[in-house]
Amino acid sequence: MSRWRRLAATFAAGVLGGALIFLGLGLVPGPWLRPGPDKPRIVDAAGVVLDEEWLVSLYERTSASVVRITQTRGENQVGLGSGVILDRNGHILTNNHVVAGADRLFVTLPDRTRVEAQVVGRDPGNDLAVIRVDADPARLTPATLGDSSTVRPGQFAIALGNPFGLDRTITLGIISGVGRTLPTGGRPLRALIQTDALINPGNSGGPLLNSRGEVIGINTALDSTQLTGDGRGAAFGLAVPINTVKQVLPRMLAGETVKHPWLGISSQELDPLLAKNRGIPITTGALVQRVVRESPAEQAGIRVGDVITRIDGRPVRQVEDIADYLDSAKAVGETVTLEVWRDGETFNLEVTLGEWPETLVNR
Repeated sequence: MSRWRRLAATFAAGVLGGALIFLGLGLVPGPWLRPGPDKPRIVDAAGVVLDEEWLVSLYERTSASVVRITQTRGENQVGLGSGVILDRNGHILTNNHVVAGADRLFVTLPDRTRVEAQVVGRDPGNDLAVIRVDADPARLTPATLGDSSTVRPGQFAIALGNPFGLDRTITLGIISGVGRTLPTGGRPLRALIQTDALINPGNSGGPLLNSRGEVIGINTALDSTQLTGDGRGAAFGLAVPINTVKQVLPRMLAGETVKHPWLGISSQELDPLLAKNRGIPITTGALVQRVVRESPAEQAGIRVGDVITRIDGRPVRQVEDIADYLDSAKAVGETVTLEVWRDGETFNLEVTLGEWPETLVNR
């Protein structure tokens, strides 16, 4: 993770340092510029004028659902992040890395009430967590969850959070891309939303909003490769899509630590040029580059240099085809059938899926 920074702020010797935030949103068919009486106005397809009043109104409606999360270890405060109120029962959505390793967690509500929180459930593989506070329901304003499948590049993005401890800060940008993959050194984070919105330490776990104020992502990481030594320069952020959250939220609310199925391989997409260079007569599939020792793949007989062409009968055209299928349709302990090309022969291997090892999962 040398290239990537998480969005939670950390403290060392009283100095704030850490990661940042960004934005995302799902506008209905793209806004267009239309001249008004005094200045240009941006109007979306539903006829909503996207001007200062729109943004002020959106902030006033949605910022009441954003909380500040701090964690302590021993007597020291070691982390700062953000969270999104899910319901009036006190459940709050955030990043797993905001709460991981904490001795105690504290939540500051929008009315400045500070209460202790407990972890309910986690999904380290998607860097998500749910915590809960025991607070008066009248103090809790649940956020509205949107549909991240409608997000498109070029749409506005609004981020809320607590950068540098400045409560409920808002920033505005656009969606720069969707479907991004973030290498983590363990299980990659997939299908992420990319944004150019300004991000700063403490936004981690905060909401990424669309123009209607719906949560379409949870701010998670920052690519800092273009930053200069003083922290200035070009950078972009990534958010976990809210539809990914919805898939695992019931399990986290039930108190689970979500487990993800694991093959135990690293691979790359096979294309015609790579196939020609390797002398491989097929041109699509996932070329196995590494097999983890004692992994399900090794136990099933997968070798470096194999090309996986199908999984349970479904074509594999790129690496993500395998990961997406496992995440959406399979569970730990279930079996998949891989069609494998090796040395001019094609055959099937059955693999019983394991669980991503704790040492390889995002914390």
